[in-house]
Amino acid sequence: MNTDPRLRLLGTSDASSGMALLNALDETRVIIRTGPDMVGAHTTSLAAFVGLTARLFGDVVVEQPVDLAANWWGVSSTDALLDALHAVRPRPATAPRRGLVVTFGDRVANGDLGVGGDDYTVRLGPEPQPLGAGPVHALGVHAAVCLAVSQLLLAVLEPYGFPGSRCRALRDQPGRLRPHRGA
Repeated sequence: MNTDPRLRLLGTSDASSGMALLNALDETRVIIRTGPDMVGAHTTSLAAFVGLTARLFGDVVVEQPVDLAANWWGVSSTDALLDALHAVRPRPATAPRRGLVVTFGDRVANGDLGVGGDDYTVRLGPEPQPLGAGPVHALGVHAAVCLAVSQLLLAVLEPYGFPGSRCRALRDQPGRLRPHRGA
């Protein structure tokens, strides 16, 4: 019996479908791309995204390390956060075969999914999204992060019957948010 905690989150106890879901997650690399606007309170949202995705997907990389504001993990950078999460991360037996690029802010090259917002505005779409200037708590970006994780799960697991709803901006882009080979 597989005791991978991701199975509980995905709501399955069936061994065969559970293994298919885990394999799909393990074969996916999430690449996080940030720009010069990823500072201050926005970085706590980024840390939440790193923490969530690193526990779900086989491989998570941040293209350029980001210094983090005070956070509940007590770490100073995205690299240190990934190290701190090592004990709870999946350990796939094979290298990722496909990837999804998630951007934060609109001062970066395009990816597959853009996250942005500010204290009260949520921005999520198929292209880079702006981050508000001078946020106090960036709760809107935190909400966008949660939606982004749900959209990544749906993009990877929908072929296996995983239920969910695409955000409107992504529904209008058929095939846009699909993992690409050769991550």
